[in-house]
Amino acid sequence: MNDSRPQGRERKKSNAPRRRRHRLSQHPFQLGSEGKITIQLKARYQDYQADGAITESTVNLILVPPLLERLGLCDPPYKIQGEQFVRFQIEDGDTLLEGLIDVLVVQSGLWLVLLESTRYGFSVMQALPQTLAYMMGNPEAQAPIFGLITTGEDYLFVK
Repeated sequence: MNDSRPQGRERKKSNAPRRRRHRLSQHPFQLGSEGKITIQLKARYQDYQADGAITESTVNLILVPPLLERLGLCDPPYKIQGEQFVRFQIEDGDTLLEGLIDVLVVQSGLWLVLLESTRYGFSVMQALPQTLAYMMGNPEAQAPIFGLITTGEDYLFVK
């Protein structure tokens, strides 16, 4: 008798759909617009990174505007404020903190998103105390505010 089944271990059939793996470079038009933008920003960052250290202002110029645009935060009802000066006293009354927020997104005077960029090679965790201090400077202390710290390579979201 001739058995036409393959020798060795048999595969069990699964009802789950098969996943096809695609290389992004081979199928660029199958990505959604978010995927294309993400790949473009990553390539841009890596190109700058290949030339050496990336400064905080470079991160602010090459990455932050496209992200804000994609999130829809550049148009009404939102307003973007760059380098917003903040000064506030800590509850003990003796400590005064001040500094410049890199990017602040507001809506009707309420702070919504605070972005702090730091240079390549720094940990986003090193900018966390500064970002939290800026968030404490929110004039509407009871209103929620979201923070984003980035080096362009690492991102940390804070609430």
